[in-house]
Amino acid sequence: MLLPPTRSTPFPSPTLFRSAPAERAGAASAISATAYELGGSLGIAVVGSVLSAVYHAELTLPAGVPPDLAAQVRESFSATAAVATGLPEPVATAVRTAAEESFVGGIRTSMLGSAAVMVVLAVVALRSLRGVPKVIETDVPPQPDPVAESTRG
Repeated sequence: MLLPPTRSTPFPSPTLFRSAPAERAGAASAISATAYELGGSLGIAVVGSVLSAVYHAELTLPAGVPPDLAAQVRESFSATAAVATGLPEPVATAVRTAAEESFVGGIRTSMLGSAAVMVVLAVVALRSLRGVPKVIETDVPPQPDPVAESTRG
C-alpha cells in the first residue's frame, strides 16, 4: 500500500474541504467521515469474503485426514496448526502446506481485486474532479491579520 491509512483523517479531506463552500464545511466533514467509515467496513467485509471463498475453493487436503479434522481445517485457516499437531508427520506437513497455499491464494486474489477496484476508482475520481475549481470563490472579503497589523505600528 502506498499510503498508510489513518483513523483520524480520511484521505480525500483536503480536496473535499477546498471544494466545499465555507457554510457547508460541517456537512462536507460529516459526509466525508461517514463515507470513510462505511468504505472501510465494506472493504473489510468484501475482501475478507473473497479471501475466505478462495481459501475454501482452493483447499485440497491429502488422504488420511479424518473427516472431523478436515472440517476444522476447511472452516478456519487458524485451526490448521492445531489439527496438524495431532496428525502423523507426512500428513501433517501436507495439511499445513495445502492450507498455507490456499490461504496465500486467497490473499493474492483479494489483493489483486482490491488493486483493480482502486485503479477503476482512481480513474473515476480523476474524470469526475476535472470540473471542480481549485479554489472556491467566497463572498466574504479577507480579514486583516491583527497580529501582523500590531507589529507594523
